[in-house]
Amino acid sequence: MTTVQIELEKITQIGEKLGLKGQELKQFIEDERTRLKKERQERESERELRRKELEIQELKAKTPQQADSNRSVRNPKLPQFNEKVDDIDAYINRFERYVTSQGWDKKRDWAINLGALLQGRALYEYSTLPFSEASDYDKVKRAVLKAYKLNAEGFRKKFRYSRPII
Repeated sequence: MTTVQIELEKITQIGEKLGLKGQELKQFIEDERTRLKKERQERESERELRRKELEIQELKAKTPQQADSNRSVRNPKLPQFNEKVDDIDAYINRFERYVTSQGWDKKRDWAINLGALLQGRALYEYSTLPFSEASDYDKVKRAVLKAYKLNAEGFRKKFRYSRPII
């Protein structure tokens, strides 16, 4: 027996208990079937609405992550560091200004993107760092500057041997 037949039987029994016969019983059965059909459709509509709301919530939850992950994969629109031409200190300062103006997250994006722009000795220093340090911008910066002897002593020597520009 199908669900529809069971419902029809129950509705018929209820109508008979109410004392309905003939045309009145048929009308009662038809009205009840219409009412039950509407209720089923409303429940289905509510379920569909809940499904769509859940899909929207899932999309909203995923969208910022996808945008963030796409942003961190993209290289900044800066030329790569060239140790023959560029001063590493000035290059890092330029890089910091650029990524700050772009609103990138320092903990997540800066170190990875700086690493993608390095060449020569700077790239070697970056690649020899353990992964935990290579993802920390301050540690990457410190290691790269140290490789070019841009610490207190290195700046002292640079100052002592510099000549005025004429």
